[in-house]
Amino acid sequence: EQQCRLAPTAAPPESSGAPPKPPERAPRPRLTAPLHGQEHPSWRLPELLPPVARATPPPSAAPPVIVWLRAGDMRLTDNPALHAAAESGNPVIPVFIQPPRCEEGGWPLAGAAAYWLHHSLVALQHSLSRLGSAVVVRRAADCGGSSAAALAALAAESGSRRVYYNA
Repeated sequence: EQQCRLAPTAAPPESSGAPPKPPERAPRPRLTAPLHGQEHPSWRLPELLPPVARATPPPSAAPPVIVWLRAGDMRLTDNPALHAAAESGNPVIPVFIQPPRCEEGGWPLAGAAAYWLHHSLVALQHSLSRLGSAVVVRRAADCGGSSAAALAALAAESGSRRVYYNA
């Protein structure tokens, strides 16, 4: 009969009353190039093509409608306001207005939130460009100080009489 014998892997712990030490861990592998403050290449979308000059619609054409997109509306698939505007049959102008501080609800746009918003707008722009559209970006501070003033200025500029938005 053969017997299996296991060789001890470590010396038996001393009976000093102290708990045994945990085994040492191997060092974690380091990234080859740290990304301190830089974006990873996989986070980038391809560059957008330059805007195409669009023909001015004839005066008899239906006036466009505005879709006011806010921070939580940066998507096409489940956006009720965008779908309702598209179903109206009128040309659609999607717009994002950067609100002034007094409309931000006490949370200024900075850090991770600004980063998320930037990339959400870029992704939305890519989605809209595939449909032949583009998002208009305005700052409320440049249009009278409020989002309502910026919407009114865009409506006057485009001839729009309706604004769709998600509540």
